[in-house]
Amino acid sequence: MQYRVRQDSGGASRAQALLQSVWHRLLSWHQKRQSRRVLRDLTDAELIDIGVTRADARREANKSFFWD
Repeated sequence: MQYRVRQDSGGASRAQALLQSVWHRLLSWHQKRQSRRVLRDLTDAELIDIGVTRADARREANKSFFWD
């Protein structure tokens, strides 16, 4: 008995697109997390320079890493 496996030419590209999408989302979350850490560590003078209050910086830094 022989079995033929049907080749789905779009399957691999769909899987690759899905993996790329997941990878980009993870990178985005990581960059946000890093940016929030930097913001958290700024001095009061640096925050004044960029027009952000300490409360605003704290609120942003406390957001979850996947928050948009």
